[in-house]
Amino acid sequence: VLARKRAGDLIFSKTFNEIRDEFLASKLEEAKARFITEGRVKTIKVILTKWASKFIRGERKIDAIQAEEWKRYFVWRRVQKPNVKDVTLVNERAAISSMYKFADQKRYITRRNIALFEKLNKRSADQKNRRDAFTSDEYKKVYTALKSFEKLAVNDRDKIERKFIRD
Repeated sequence: VLARKRAGDLIFSKTFNEIRDEFLASKLEEAKARFITEGRVKTIKVILTKWASKFIRGERKIDAIQAEEWKRYFVWRRVQKPNVKDVTLVNERAAISSMYKFADQKRYITRRNIALFEKLNKRSADQKNRRDAFTSDEYKKVYTALKSFEKLAVNDRDKIERKFIRD
């Protein structure tokens, strides 16, 4: 116990929800400093509060949660909401993994506790949500409009930025 205390480790483990709340507070600080948007913080909060905490039963001690338990998460999510998109699951996995990385950096967990997920076919998720490319006529309209956008510059710096956007 003394060795753990000297090493900066916790003697009694925190719960998933306690770490989640601390992680969300750190994300809110990042938003205040404008490193991320407040909208992103809200998204992360929904993921961790509505889905992850419910799945893992968040009052459990974080070190009692086995990394392998997260492998059932995608199946569980599809049972909860059958039309959930793969890209949503990819984003949820990223948020959960980010929280675990935060917990690891704070020494609340060891590497063996870090969540493990089944693989998702990210390429198919990207393909399903990809928008159509511009047609030749649409591209010509955009390019033409951006040429006149550049001409509306009020100074040299503005002209350079507008040209950059056009290009």
